[in-house]
Amino acid sequence: MIKSARKILHLILTEDFFSHWKNSFFVLAFIQAASFLACALIINYYAVHFATERAGAILNDTFFYILPKVDTSVTSFIDYYVALSLQYGFFLLILFLPRFSVFFLKALALLILVRSFFINLTQLGIPEGTIQTTSFFTQGGDLFFSGHTAVPVLAVFIFWRIALLRNIFIFLSIFMGTAVLLGRYHYSIDVFAAPFITYGVFVICQKLFKKDYDRIAS
Repeated sequence: MIKSARKILHLILTEDFFSHWKNSFFVLAFIQAASFLACALIINYYAVHFATERAGAILNDTFFYILPKVDTSVTSFIDYYVALSLQYGFFLLILFLPRFSVFFLKALALLILVRSFFINLTQLGIPEGTIQTTSFFTQGGDLFFSGHTAVPVLAVFIFWRIALLRNIFIFLSIFMGTAVLLGRYHYSIDVFAAPFITYGVFVICQKLFKKDYDRIAS
């Protein structure tokens, strides 16, 4: 862990930060990637609205019989504030570790687009007892697959070579997946399918954005 922390600090304090942000070609690539993500978020907004309006019947879930339902004040805190903190954490990472930023933004954008498509293929019913969290990112009916689980899993693959970050994001993916099940924000199929779909998106991104991925590999 100490070795990994030193590696991260070295990346931040040396050439990884300054050489990239002083490079006009990199800054342009970053702006393009951020624009791609912005477009994906806009599409996601309308896809989520469409899926929520057409949510079907409530389904049975084996894990709902096994796991207790946690008090909504706890799960709402996790669903909103922990997820929000995770977003700020990603922002700081791509700011201070720019080598990863362009590929990360593009991969995240593609993951959001894939999820926008998937949530409208089978319009699952919102689990009973769920306190719907309405925001720009979610309105309750965007179920398959779990973005709470998928986003930290994507970070696991992208930051795999940095052991400390990899372990943190593995923990966060398990923590968030468990939290949304306990709070009945997602069905178990939404949570357990997320890592597999995310890995598929990651592999596709390695091919589509090879130049950006090579920047990480270097």
